[in-house]
Amino acid sequence: MLMVAVIPGIVCGFVFLALGLPVWLAGVITGIAVALLYPEIKLTTRLILSLFALFSALRVVMILPGPGTAIKFEGMRVLCRVRIIDLPRNGKYGARALVRITEFQGHSMEMQAYIPGECIGDSCFRGQELLLEGKLKTGYLRFNQFMENYINSPVGLNEVKILNNSLSLPAGIGSAIYRCVETALIRHTSRETASFCGQLVLASQKHRESREIFGRTGLVHLIAISGMHVTIFLSIAATLLRVTGLPVTLIQILMVLLALSVIFMTGMRPSVIRAVIMAVPLVSASLFNARGDPVNSLSLATTCLCLFRPLYLMEPSFILSVSATVILLWPRRIDVIESGAVKGNVHSETSVAGSEVLMGLKICLLMAPYAMVTIGATGFQAIIATPFAAPLIAAILKGTLILTAVDLITPSLAAIPAAFLDFLTDLLMKMARALEMHEYMFFQIRGFDILHAIFFYSAAVLIWYALSTGFFRRVGIVMRFPGVVMAVVFLVCVYFIISQFQPRMACDSLLTLGVADVGQGSSILLKWRGRTLLVDTGPPQGTGSLVRWLEKKSSGPLDGVLITHLHDDHYGGLARVVERIGTSVIYCGPGRSGELNQLLRQSGIQWNPNCQKELNAGQVVEFDSEIKIRVLRAPDPVLSEADQAQDENSRSVVLVVETDGFAILIPGDVSGEAAREVFAQFSDLCRKRDLPAWIVSPHHGSDGSLAEIYSEFQGEIMVICQSGRGNRHGHPGKKFLEIMKREKITLFRTDEIGAFVLNLDPVSGRFFQDKGVICRKM
Repeated sequence: MLMVAVIPGIVCGFVFLALGLPVWLAGVITGIAVALLYPEIKLTTRLILSLFALFSALRVVMILPGPGTAIKFEGMRVLCRVRIIDLPRNGKYGARALVRITEFQGHSMEMQAYIPGECIGDSCFRGQELLLEGKLKTGYLRFNQFMENYINSPVGLNEVKILNNSLSLPAGIGSAIYRCVETALIRHTSRETASFCGQLVLASQKHRESREIFGRTGLVHLIAISGMHVTIFLSIAATLLRVTGLPVTLIQILMVLLALSVIFMTGMRPSVIRAVIMAVPLVSASLFNARGDPVNSLSLATTCLCLFRPLYLMEPSFILSVSATVILLWPRRIDVIESGAVKGNVHSETSVAGSEVLMGLKICLLMAPYAMVTIGATGFQAIIATPFAAPLIAAILKGTLILTAVDLITPSLAAIPAAFLDFLTDLLMKMARALEMHEYMFFQIRGFDILHAIFFYSAAVLIWYALSTGFFRRVGIVMRFPGVVMAVVFLVCVYFIISQFQPRMACDSLLTLGVADVGQGSSILLKWRGRTLLVDTGPPQGTGSLVRWLEKKSSGPLDGVLITHLHDDHYGGLARVVERIGTSVIYCGPGRSGELNQLLRQSGIQWNPNCQKELNAGQVVEFDSEIKIRVLRAPDPVLSEADQAQDENSRSVVLVVETDGFAILIPGDVSGEAAREVFAQFSDLCRKRDLPAWIVSPHHGSDGSLAEIYSEFQGEIMVICQSGRGNRHGHPGKKFLEIMKREKITLFRTDEIGAFVLNLDPVSGRFFQDKGVICRKM
C-alpha cells in the first residue's frame, strides 16, 4: 500500500524535474491523483497516502540517506575532474559531461551535467578530461554506495572538493519531515504494511557478503534485458487504436505488425526479440478467441533465439532472464498481454484491445512493492539521474515481473554452505572433463554460477515439458512422460549445436583484441572491462572504415590512443579518430609529442598538451592490474638521430601485453637488428612463463618482416597480418607465407577475412572467435 503513493510521487517528481517545473507541484498533483484513483480505500488512509505522495515527489530534490536518492542542482559551485561525453558542433554552446566523484557526504556520486561554453573553452573535444572549477548549470546527481569500484575505475577521480552546496539545510529539514510522515503512515496502516516497510529498511543494510552475492547473480542486468517495455508499448498502442473505432480484428492484426516492427526499430536486441516473440502468439490467440499461454510463448521465443544464435545459451544474462521469467509464469500462468481490473488477488481478464492504460498502471502500482524490495536488496539504483521519467517506469514494471522470483531464489542459494559449493564445483568439473565439455562450459568456475546453470537447465526442462505435453495432447498421441523425452532430445541437440561453436564468455572476463581492416596499415583495439586502448590509427584512406568500426566496437570515447611511430600507415587516421571518437590521452614515443601536436593543429584540432604522454622503455601503460601493457622498446630520440642506421621504423614503440595465459607482441614496424633483439626478448618471456605467443606482424607480412625468427619460438604461435585486400605492395609476401606454412603457424589475415575480433581468456590462454572469423592453420 505504501508504494501506491511512493511510486507515482517519485515518477511525477522526475518528470517535473526533467521539464524544469516546480517539484512541489508534482507532489500536489500526485497526491490528488492517488486520492481519486483508489476510492475503495478508506478516506483517512487516502489522505495520508496523498501526503506521502507529496513528500515522495519532493524526495527527488533532497539528499536523503541510503541508495536511490538524487538531487537537482542549479549553479552549484564545484571543483572536480570531468569527462566530456557529448559536444555540439560549436563548443561555445557548452557540453554534456559525466562527472564522477568518489566521496560526498559518505556516498559515491556520479553526475551528468551541462557545462557552459565559457567553462570549457573552444578547444574541448569528446573524451577529454578537464579540471573544472566554476558553476555548473542544471544537472542530476546519482548516489550509489555499492558501486565504488565502477566509479573509480574509468578515470580515478581522487582529488575532489565540494566548495558549496546550498541544498544541505533544506535537505536536512526535508529528510526529518519525510521520516515523520513515514512513521505516522506506518502506525496508521496495517501490520502487513509496517512489516513491508521494515523489509525495505533492512534491505539496504544487508551484510556485506550478502550484498556481494546479490551482485554476482547478475540481477542488475535482468532489469535491462527483460523486454517488458514491449508489453507497455503494445498496451498503449491498443488503447490508441481502440479510440479510432477500428474493428477489433484489425486492431489485433495491426498490433502484431507493430510488435514485429519493434524488433527492427531497436536494432534486433535479444531482449526485444524474446519479448516480441512472446507477445505475438498471445495477441494472435485473441484473434481466434483462444487464451494464449505465456509459458509456451516463452519456450517458442527461447527456441527461436537459440536457433538464431546458439551461443545465447552460454550467456548468463540470457540464462537468468529466461529462468526468472519461467519461475514467475509457471505457478501463476499470467497472461501478460491481457489486463483488467483487480479485485483482491484475482485478475478479471479482458481482451487486449479492451485493456485500459489506467487499469494497467493500477495493477503495476499494486505489484510495485515486490520490485522495490528486490531493488533495495540488490543495491541497484533504478534509473536515477536521468532527465526522462519513462525509463524509471519501465524499470519498475520490469522489476515487478522478473525480479520478484529471483529475489525469492537468491537468498536460499546464498544460504548454501561454501564447502558444498566447492564439492559441487569439483564434481561437475570432473563430469565435464569426462564428457570433454570443459571448453564449452559457459560459467566461470565458481559454485554460485554453477547453481544458476543447474537452475537454468531445470527451467528449460519445465518449459519443454509444458510445450510437448500440450502438443501431444492436441495431436491425439498418448505418450508416457513426453515432456521428459522432449527435454532430453532438446538438450542433446543443443549440445551438438554448441559443440560446433566456441562460446563467448562473460565480456568482463576476456580481453578483446580487435583487428581493424584499414587496408595497408595497422590499427589494433584492446578492450578489457570497459577500458579501451587503440594502438595506431592506420592510413588516411582507411580512416572512414576505422571510425565506423570503432563506433560499433567501443561504446564511447577511447581511454587512450598509442602511436607506435610516425609513418602514414600507422598514424594517418589520428586526427579523424580524435575528432569523431575522442580519447582521454595520446601515447607516443620519446620526443614525438611535438610532431603529433603539429599534426592535430594542421587538422584544426586544438589538443591539450597535458593529455599527451611520452613512453619510455620499461614503462607500463595504465590499463588494469590484471592486464599488463609494458613498453619493451622506445628509442631515445637523441640516440636515434646520432645513429644514421636507424630509420623511422626502428624508432617504433614496441608493446608487450602480458597476462597469466598469453602474451601479445605489438612491434610497430621495428626492423633490422632492433627487430631481432625485440623478438629474442619476447621469445624468452614466452619460454620462461610457458605462454602462447600472439604477434602482430611488422611490415604487414612483407618478405622483410623477419618471419624466419618465428622458428626460435618453442610454444604455440598465432600471427596477425594487417595488409588489406588487393594492396599495391603484394603483402603478405610469398616468402612470409612459406615460413608460416613450414612452421605450422596459425595466421589471421585481414586481406582474406577483413576486420575481426578475438576474445582471449587471460587465465587459460584460450581464444574465442566472433562469428565469421576464419583463421588459417598454415
